[in-house]
Amino acid sequence: MTRRSPARVETEAGFTLVEVLVAVAILGVGVLAVVGGMMTSIKVSAQGQFTADTQTSLRGYAEAVTAAPYVECGALSPSPYTPAATSFPVPSGQTATSTLQRWTGGTAATGSFSATGACSSPDAGIQKITLTVTAADGSSQALRLVKRRTS
Repeated sequence: MTRRSPARVETEAGFTLVEVLVAVAILGVGVLAVVGGMMTSIKVSAQGQFTADTQTSLRGYAEAVTAAPYVECGALSPSPYTPAATSFPVPSGQTATSTLQRWTGGTAATGSFSATGACSSPDAGIQKITLTVTAADGSSQALRLVKRRTS
């Protein structure tokens, strides 16, 4: 049998309160970083979804305008290629607009498109149409296309 000396006191192994608080603080900072990264990822994903939806709508609108008949000497304002005139169903939460410019005539070097003025006589048969679709978050996508008379 062994004897213990009265002067020697045994201590129990464990963590101090300061060590526990430091560990909790370090874990808290790590959790905040992970949650912050997740929130950023969610926001970017939602923005990407708005952009994809807007681009899809814009392509559909462009197809509707391309399929619509050429409007001889089309009025500059409002454009004859509005969503209603082309039977394009604008998705809820989005707005779609179009602007029209007519070819003033001449060659590629001397001619130009004009958004003002009277219709050239006769109609040169070429129009530049700018289509814009705006999403609910305010972001917008635009596409320019050229429409020409086929007959």
